[in-house]
Amino acid sequence: LSPEQIELVDVNGDGLLDVVVPQGGTAPLFGAITVLLNNGDGTLASRRDFGMVGGAAKMDLADLDGDDLLDVVYVSSGPGLVGAPEAGNFSVSLGDGQGNFGAADVTPLDQRAVGVRLGDFNGDDLVDAIVLFDRNPSQNLKPKLVMFAGNGDGTFDAPQTIVSFDELLINGFAFEVADANSDGNLDIAIAATLEGASMNQNKFVLLPGNGDGTFATPIHHPAPSGSRSIAVVDVDDDGDLDFVLAYDASGRQITFANDEGVFSPRYDQSVAANTHRIATGDLNNDGVADVVGIYGAFGNSSEIAVRLNAGDGFFGSPAQTDDLSTNGVRRPIIADFDGDDLPDVLAVTTTNSNPINLTLLRGDGQGGYLGQIDSPYPQFIEPLFPIDGAGDGTIDLIGVENSRLVYLANDGAGTFTESQVFELNSNPQGGFTVVDIVDVYASDFDGDGLDDVVMAVRAFLGNNSQRDYVAVFRNTGGALERLDDVPLNGRPFAIAVADFDEDDRPDILVGVFQEDDFNFASTLQIHRGLGDGLFAAGVEAARPLFGGDITLWDGNDDGHIDVAVSQFTTIETYTGMGDGRLTRLEQIDASGIGDFRSVDAVDLDRDGAVDLLVSGRSGRVVAMMNNGRGVLAEQVSYLATGNESQGIAVGDLNGDQFVDYVAARGRQLFTRLNHLGERGVGRKPSRFTHDETFNQVTSFVDELDRTTLYTIDPNTGNRLEERIVIGEVGGDDDLVTTYSYRSDDGLVETITDPLGRVTRFSYDEFCRLIGVVFAEGTPEQTTASYDYDDAGNLIAVTDELGRVTRYEYDARGRVLRVVPPDPDGAGP
Repeated sequence: LSPEQIELVDVNGDGLLDVVVPQGGTAPLFGAITVLLNNGDGTLASRRDFGMVGGAAKMDLADLDGDDLLDVVYVSSGPGLVGAPEAGNFSVSLGDGQGNFGAADVTPLDQRAVGVRLGDFNGDDLVDAIVLFDRNPSQNLKPKLVMFAGNGDGTFDAPQTIVSFDELLINGFAFEVADANSDGNLDIAIAATLEGASMNQNKFVLLPGNGDGTFATPIHHPAPSGSRSIAVVDVDDDGDLDFVLAYDASGRQITFANDEGVFSPRYDQSVAANTHRIATGDLNNDGVADVVGIYGAFGNSSEIAVRLNAGDGFFGSPAQTDDLSTNGVRRPIIADFDGDDLPDVLAVTTTNSNPINLTLLRGDGQGGYLGQIDSPYPQFIEPLFPIDGAGDGTIDLIGVENSRLVYLANDGAGTFTESQVFELNSNPQGGFTVVDIVDVYASDFDGDGLDDVVMAVRAFLGNNSQRDYVAVFRNTGGALERLDDVPLNGRPFAIAVADFDEDDRPDILVGVFQEDDFNFASTLQIHRGLGDGLFAAGVEAARPLFGGDITLWDGNDDGHIDVAVSQFTTIETYTGMGDGRLTRLEQIDASGIGDFRSVDAVDLDRDGAVDLLVSGRSGRVVAMMNNGRGVLAEQVSYLATGNESQGIAVGDLNGDQFVDYVAARGRQLFTRLNHLGERGVGRKPSRFTHDETFNQVTSFVDELDRTTLYTIDPNTGNRLEERIVIGEVGGDDDLVTTYSYRSDDGLVETITDPLGRVTRFSYDEFCRLIGVVFAEGTPEQTTASYDYDDAGNLIAVTDELGRVTRYEYDARGRVLRVVPPDPDGAGP
């Protein structure tokens, strides 16, 4: 399902704010009104769905029939009137006061409605409905506001047009009502685009209400493009209602502060890119306004994220952003690769002239880098796993290249060369062809002090029979020797190694999919280690809801190994019993991160309890704070640059005993230092300056006095230039990135990096990203593309290396499977 609105209301009369969401769908199932009741502690109960007539919808709630119970009104897409099958409907469902809604009373519409708000607009003390309609150029229909006057019994009079817009392009993004000027009459706020002769201008539009069902002349305020939501709240405690707008593409949130009915943009904050719906309210009765948001690509499947006031575990401002002059950066690794006792960062990078590099950034011990070392490699290689192959403290690498296991030896200075290769396609046990090397892990299986290697493998024969197994490799002191494979009874999705039964011999934990003609299940199976590199048959330890990555930790500090399974935007945790058994503990929603890229178990706040640090495709990193009993009671979210996360690595980069992280985002590595507990002592604070109109950041100086300057468009608030100062300000050695935007909708059109390479973005008629051209017009030019189905769901992403990731949905638009590329990059 694809929620595009969220409301916080008390639907069951218990004094707690609940969550109500309209969710779009497609015929024949259409959508639903989803209710999540508040448990009173900031968590939400299981969802309740009430079927709606039509597809994608907007809604509002009020007592329509005088019984002191909340009812719901929603406008939805088709089927509508004959001759206008996609126009939609105006529907009313009465509530029972228990969080349930009855069958809808439906009125067909002749134009597409993009929003509805309830209130007494004509002064008769009855609840009316204001509906916002978008334009339809093919039928010469202009945007308009229509009022359905309420009768006080749950029914409405025939609609009457109250305002028609000649120059506004509504786009259906944001629409809200409130008494903005404190005159006792409800006013209307709209985020829209003003169509001009030479160029369009993005506006925040306020229509003052007259109290008789009519409205005064609209008042326009400049605003960025792409607003997805308006929330009404008194942010500065002055008694006047303010408007908070969330913006999608720019990842920004702007507050229009109200001073006795006069509005000006006062607060401008960076939030998650692709934040398209927000709402505010006190969810846990602590007297502080909390936020509920919907994150994800607009029009695609999204998740609801509850953001309570965060406590410990905060990271400081961005310490450093490093452009590696590449087409892409994959998940990094933190370790001392060059033998100077300082942590370094290694990542797989890609270019056209040199397709693959193992790029090492030599750490300076303060969170910065001394230099860059590139080790060319002929083929794409991932994942990478660090091992001390020779037992001498020098960190080597184990990697996967298509169907090959590759041992990369470190010369001690941070340069890597291929020293050993195992081709799994030449399997002597039956001639299988490898489908996928799912995961790789290193540990000492035979007690000789050297890291051995296991990998989960899927393989099949030409007659479509399949064989799944774990390949085992013994380390003989800088070289690997293949041992007997461990057969599996299902398709593997992840692997991990630990002593689960506490017999001092490492065991293998494998996540497998098991399916037949009637059933499908995910299981966690433990293969007990025998201490000599051999393993017993698997025994089922748990059944997670879905398959995903496995992270090991001791969440409750009882000395037993616990397990976390992450999939899509959910993490399931299991408590280890110390005898090879696992007990399910909890399921955590990590919405807003996008598909998971990595989950790391680390103590972020030095309280002795291991926390989880999670990165997702959306570009966000979330710290899940452990309450000491293995329960992840709090989430603290951070935004990194870019939308596409390729994972994170954790380690102490500046020697302060706090865990920092490095994130791979597009072509950059993004470093954040952990400042928990320092409170600025012994370290300079970060400093910011802002422009006066949009309050956008115009300069940033970090704690190491490194300066970044930003040029802001005075008309739109969009960023035009980013300048990383090297030496004196304005020197020829500054690193300058420039941005251009489309004139009609304000979406980013091009980004030009410090080397003059242009990245160009293209969109479809619904403003969805459909293509990216990297290094346009150069020998290094590559492209990425995005495909959608008729319902607007993202169904395929083709990256710059031609690898295709596909997404499959059920009839209600919910994600069922994410199919990664084949190892040869040809797509599934």
